[in-house]
Amino acid sequence: MKIIARTLMLIFALFVLTCSVSASDWPMFHHDSSHSGYTPDQGPATNESLWVYEAGDSVTSSPAIANGMIYFGSYDDYVYALDAGTGEEKWKIRNR
Repeated sequence: MKIIARTLMLIFALFVLTCSVSASDWPMFHHDSSHSGYTPDQGPATNESLWVYEAGDSVTSSPAIANGMIYFGSYDDYVYALDAGTGEEKWKIRNR
């Protein structure tokens, strides 16, 4: 578990350092470093799911969302990157 947490933190830190974050991005829990939970973007007009993705095991962490991608880890020992609009898996990397 500690390896997963360290790898996710490293990936996230590298991601934040190399990407510019826009108002519509949600790169961390509660949106920003102040944990405001606020974005100026308008929410969706419906609460219907656009897509569903099934990882190999449970996902209990909050995803990071930036530059049209969603990043999250799973108990199957993989970190995933999905296209936020389509749910298409762009890559996954084993966390061992």
